Amino acid sequence: TYNDNLRIFLTAKFRELSQHKKQSSGMFGRLGDSMKSHAASYMLKNRQPDFEELADYVNKLMNKLGNIDRIAGRLIKEEKDFSELLRSLSPAYTVWSSEENDTVSKLLITMSSTIDQCLEATNILLEYHDETFHESIKDYSLYAGSIKDALVRRDSTQKSYENILEELNKKSSGVSGSGDITDLSKQMEYTQGLTDTANAELRKDLELWHKMKRRDVRKIFSQLADSHLQYYNKCLSAWEILLETTSKL
Repeated sequence: TYNDNLRIFLTAKFRELSQHKKQSSGMFGRLGDSMKSHAASYMLKNRQPDFEELADYVNKLMNKLGNIDRIAGRLIKEEKDFSELLRSLSPAYTVWSSEENDTVSKLLITMSSTIDQCLEATNILLEYHDETFHESIKDYSLYAGSIKDALVRRDSTQKSYENILEELNKKSSGVSGSGDITDLSKQMEYTQGLTDTANAELRKDLELWHKMKRRDVRKIFSQLADSHLQYYNKCLSAWEILLETTSKL
């Protein structure tokens, strides 16, 4: 693809993607590059409408993904706390059962077993949230960031073209300007070619992105729903066994 970050995202595994992120420029370097590039974006005179829509869409997408990422992090923390609670609760019923008569002891042991099954189901759900769903959201945050970076670089290329064109118009109209007309004309043709190439390649990447996004987002949230259904079914089955045991006492 036109953008190296996007190419790496499309082809690399998550660990390779994380390693590439670590090898990227430092915070202050990225901040300086970002400020320069965004300044170029705001100063553009004729940005195409589809790129305007893209910039707005990517900003909104990154905000929404950021919100989902934060919520997923809180859910993971709550599930870890709940898992620890269940882990400490089950032995308490087992110890209690040793001090009761056979009828009550059987009920308490069944209760302990029920909690153990819920604990197992909770840990499976926690593992899915932590290692699959949460990482998928992080992946798409990086993906959206790559799209945004590619758009900013495209804008910077167009801004260079517009600056040269402005200088050329000043020279041609007799107004004072920097550079020779012939050199400026060559620079204009070169930067216009770069801009046209950047536009075409970015549109091609976006077409691929939208196709992948529909498929991947559907898969991510379908798997999320399925993991919760499995969790609740396991817990429900465990509690139904407890109710059945209770009714026979």
